[in-house]
Amino acid sequence: MLPIPLLIAMVLAFGIDPPQTGVPPADVLGRVLETFGGITLVAALAFGLGFWVAFRVTRFGRLVQTGSYELGLGPMDHGR
Repeated sequence: MLPIPLLIAMVLAFGIDPPQTGVPPADVLGRVLETFGGITLVAALAFGLGFWVAFRVTRFGRLVQTGSYELGLGPMDHGR
């Protein structure tokens, strides 16, 4: 929780915008489509990464160390 003096200082520094009356109806469809597109993109990337890892595991029996390099994780030797 923020201390009261800090909260007062932030309100004085940045102010409080008055509430908007609403979103114009023309913008609603665009915003919904952008949100849906973003969620779909993240889901597709996660799905593709999952299939790629599953393919590597079934092909090699485990995710070999080069797989960690391909994912950008670096060496995964855990101090061995």
